[in-house]
Amino acid sequence: MEYSSDTRGRVPFYPRLNGRTFKTLQIPTNQPCIEELIGPDFVNNDNLVEYQISRLHIGIPNVVTIHAEVEVEYIEKNLINSLRKRFPWATNTFH
Repeated sequence: MEYSSDTRGRVPFYPRLNGRTFKTLQIPTNQPCIEELIGPDFVNNDNLVEYQISRLHIGIPNVVTIHAEVEVEYIEKNLINSLRKRFPWATNTFH
C-alpha cells in the first residue's frame, strides 16, 4: 500500500511506534465526514455542500473521508459537481 488516510491531522507523515517507522504514508483527513456534519442545528441537506466548501483551505490538501456505503451517491451528485462549477481550473483534482 502506497498511502493510507485513516488518521486525523494536518500534514502527511510516516507513523512510528516503539522506534520503528512504518513504510505506509499517512495522509490525514482534515475535513469532517458527512455523518459528523448532519445533525447540528446549522447543517442540513440544504446547506451541506456550501458548508463543506466553506471549510476548504487553499494551499493544503483537503482530505475528506467518504463512507462508501452511505455517502458516495451524495458526493458524486452534489459535492463534486459543485466543486467543479466553483473551481473549474481544478477539475482534475476532484476524484
